[in-house]
Amino acid sequence: MDFLKSKNLKMEEKKYFMREAIRLSIDSMRAGNGGPFGAVIVKNGKIIARGFNKVTSTNDPTAHAEVVAIREACTELGSFQLEGCEIYTSCEPCPMCLGAIYWARPDKMYRTYPYCGLFICYSYIGSSKNEL
Repeated sequence: MDFLKSKNLKMEEKKYFMREAIRLSIDSMRAGNGGPFGAVIVKNGKIIARGFNKVTSTNDPTAHAEVVAIREACTELGSFQLEGCEIYTSCEPCPMCLGAIYWARPDKMYRTYPYCGLFICYSYIGSSKNEL
């Protein structure tokens, strides 16, 4: 029973973090900052970085949500590697963002899946052990 309770709690945490990434994407669009994309980076159950698309507001074609969040997390951790971290992103990363995620080496990445409910399906994409 405790295992199921623990498993359900972890899924609720994942849903919370994914909802935050989606909220960032919606808020960013409403504010006119850029496209509808958001990302959060989590370490030890706590959000350490947030990012949303800033391409049009900063005239920076690399300012995608995932890259913005990775930059903030690396600054927060004082490292270019995101060991022990998870990335939650509101959509499937583009090739540039996937490359940035690969080089930052988070333990896991979750994204929404376009063919089912936003808060139900997530995809595991990689780990820090070269499985990405």
